[in-house]
Amino acid sequence: MSLVSRVPMDLPSDHDADDQVNCLDSCEATKKLLATASAIKDLRLIFYLADSSHLHNIGQAVGNVVQSGNIEFLEFSIWPEIRGTICTDEHLMTFGRRLMSFLDACPNTFRWLNSIILRNLQFGEADMPTILNTCEKLQALTLHSCQVSQLDSVLKMDAPSSQLIALNFIKCYFEHVELVCLPQLASLVYDTWLSVDPPVRFGYVPRLHYIRVASALLFWQTPFTLSGCLSNARNLTILHLDFHDEMVWFQPEHPKKLVPVFSNLKVVYLYNIFADCDLKWTLLFLEAAPSLDSFYVKISRHMCGRYKHACIDNAKKTNVLWEPSDFKHYNLNLFDIKGFEKEEKLINYVKFVMERAVALRKIHLHDKENCKQCGCINKQAPSPISSKFPNNEGENNLIRRLLANGSSSSPIEIVIR
Repeated sequence: MSLVSRVPMDLPSDHDADDQVNCLDSCEATKKLLATASAIKDLRLIFYLADSSHLHNIGQAVGNVVQSGNIEFLEFSIWPEIRGTICTDEHLMTFGRRLMSFLDACPNTFRWLNSIILRNLQFGEADMPTILNTCEKLQALTLHSCQVSQLDSVLKMDAPSSQLIALNFIKCYFEHVELVCLPQLASLVYDTWLSVDPPVRFGYVPRLHYIRVASALLFWQTPFTLSGCLSNARNLTILHLDFHDEMVWFQPEHPKKLVPVFSNLKVVYLYNIFADCDLKWTLLFLEAAPSLDSFYVKISRHMCGRYKHACIDNAKKTNVLWEPSDFKHYNLNLFDIKGFEKEEKLINYVKFVMERAVALRKIHLHDKENCKQCGCINKQAPSPISSKFPNNEGENNLIRRLLANGSSSSPIEIVIR
């Protein structure tokens, strides 16, 4: 049996008495349900972070259920929501203190947690070590719009006994994150950072095999080298880089510098590259990752600025200049492009990959996607090449012949969608 419950625990002061009664009723109903549902195996609670005894009562009720021995998965998703109000630094500090008060009041409950999702909190210097040490069974941690109280805004995670497997940062306000020691960590996601330096520094993470990093570069940020950032993450098998339709935020470098990090890579995703950007630089991943099996590229043709910050300018989009060497790749099986158009630049780019990936068996070319936000993609003028080819199977066959012309490799399955 799985139970997902939403408990409204935090109400602004201007709510009327009926809302307060509804809050109390919801808390009491949740406690009764927990007390009687002995068959629960998967328990996920979503609640607002309150400064009241009701939150502690819920925590103790959860602890009683967990001690029955039937719970196999326990998750808290904590939302310190302030409806109609901007969340200030003072709010973040208040919610951070409430979280630690909750943990102090119910440590036995937190010891059973497998997953925590936290939003809009400020951590004190000792808070993260306390969370990691108290939550002995924690396997997944997600921080959304969080920050730390130190002047240098560095979040350090040093937990040699931690069972943490998945770590997610979304729009957090850290100067950077130092993963000093997380021996079981397998997956890291960092989406949108506001720091000058690379968002993450890796220490002892021997099992880390999946990394997804996504952001739009801001005007005062500068690109960094992947070899410097990922030097201690040497067991990667899947790497997902998303540029949010904006400037490419890392510096191309000689592939030899990346080979120690990319030697085990099997799958690479390079997503939301702005349409005018030259794509030859993407081949450095082929040259630096000899074991690569699948290579995914997504070209963004959005014109609506979906990743623009409200009050901060993004960095100016500049082309990435890099010429690939005449190398050969012997393991690539699949090459997949989303946002493909029948234009000379992209056809030549695909041929570049085909010339170097001598074992390539499948090429998948996907048409550009419609934009639900602005509907502007289909309004773009057709390229000179694509205007010559009507959109039918005859056109697709012509593209296949253009790609196959001069290819010395074995027959390749070319799927155009």
